[in-house]
Amino acid sequence: MLLNELNADVFKIPKKVTLSDNVTEFVAKAICIGILKPNERLTEQGISERVGVSRAPIREAMKIMCAQGLLVKEPITGYRVASFDKKAEKIVLLARQSIEAILLQNAVEEWRTTDPKLTVLAEAISMMKIAANKNDHWGSLNADLAFHKSIATAGKNDVAATLWDTISRHVLIFLSLNKYRSHDLNVVVDRHEKFRNLIFTKLNSGFTIDEAYSAFEDHFSPAWAVERDTNIAMVDTKVVGVMTESGVWAV
Repeated sequence: MLLNELNADVFKIPKKVTLSDNVTEFVAKAICIGILKPNERLTEQGISERVGVSRAPIREAMKIMCAQGLLVKEPITGYRVASFDKKAEKIVLLARQSIEAILLQNAVEEWRTTDPKLTVLAEAISMMKIAANKNDHWGSLNADLAFHKSIATAGKNDVAATLWDTISRHVLIFLSLNKYRSHDLNVVVDRHEKFRNLIFTKLNSGFTIDEAYSAFEDHFSPAWAVERDTNIAMVDTKVVGVMTESGVWAV
């Protein structure tokens, strides 16, 4: 499907700081809901005609998306949507589990005094329930991301939270793939309610880094969970980092 065939009611660009941010959100959402397919070719002109902005911010947005791994720059044909293949999948999954484990440790310490009822997580689950009742997969995806964003924010670990934000679009895209989510959105609700209950039981004692990592492994579906080898993240044959017991990545 071409960008100029999209219904205007489907894509309403949110107000962001810059036009290039708007365009980036637009393209990421189009990828998430399957309007734009992996490896599909994109042009500045095509996006410009669809979103109604000049090509300058679009050019900047496409550079940003290339840097983030959402798009790939081809020597002759221009840009294409990334393939989101197994290699990219492995990198994102390893990064997500490791980063969120660190953030969960910190978030529990914060919630112990500021939000012992975990209301912020309950609010995200309420959004999931609303989406499930409407069979709204896009709404469910965003509520899922909001749940985990709450953990990232509560953790008050600027470095880890920035890393989480960097891969959040990739996470949303991979979550949108059918193999990672049940067609029954109530299953997504149940999984997050179970996870919230686990966090509640650990408010007093907290999580060790291994416990936090295992909690996320159990939370994610079997297809999403990634096995680890003594906390060493391997990408092909290169060691990209080792997570210490304190939750710090040593390179």
